[in-house]
Amino acid sequence: LLYSSEGRAMRNLTKFVCLTNIVLSFNSIAVHAEEVKSKAGDDNIYAFANYGIAKHNAGVNATAASGSLSISTTSDDEGTAVTLGIGWQKNDHLSFEVYAGKVDGFGATTTVTATNASAWGYTINGSLSLNEDISTDLIGANMIIGDTARFSEGGSFSYFGKLGLVNYKIKDKVSLSGSGTINGTSYNISSPALITLEKDGTGASLGAGVAYTTADNLELSFGVDYIPNVGGGDLVEADITVYNFGLAVKF
Repeated sequence: LLYSSEGRAMRNLTKFVCLTNIVLSFNSIAVHAEEVKSKAGDDNIYAFANYGIAKHNAGVNATAASGSLSISTTSDDEGTAVTLGIGWQKNDHLSFEVYAGKVDGFGATTTVTATNASAWGYTINGSLSLNEDISTDLIGANMIIGDTARFSEGGSFSYFGKLGLVNYKIKDKVSLSGSGTINGTSYNISSPALITLEKDGTGASLGAGVAYTTADNLELSFGVDYIPNVGGGDLVEADITVYNFGLAVKF
């Protein structure tokens, strides 16, 4: 009987120890999950830089208010885009950011044949060649909506969409060569002139992308940004599309 009583006591003690270990294990898992959840739900300030390949079929507008004007253009519609900014990540699903950037590297070669043509604020006669150097300054703000999957080692993967407003200033520096007159002043191939055409505006922007964040809060991303209808007036109205790689640090 004594042996049987001691055996039951040992078995009960063993069960108690096992149950205690199970409870402690679940508690540890719950605490870890809560820590991850807390980290994900905390507000984060982050700084970011993006570099990308941009598409923008920009150039001078081929219309004249009066006179005769014909234009033949060969465009270089591929350039680069660089943006820098800061953001606030409210949670795993919502962020806000502001940025400034520059899109440049676009160009065009345009042959103009004009007879008393009034265009771009000038009166042009003759056959001229226009070499264009086009760039755009950007200042914008985005609302970012997405979702995040977190890994046990501390990293995370996210996908997102962007909706924003952007103010742009597009500048087209036009070097002229050939023979003809501009506002009554004669030019030839040995004395090129310089015209700068500018257009400011504000419009909507859209974007989407994916990102991976390391356990050290370093984020690597790839995305596409789209700004429609940039330009107008003396410049062709064209869309800007940017395929960019990004690097961000969260604080």
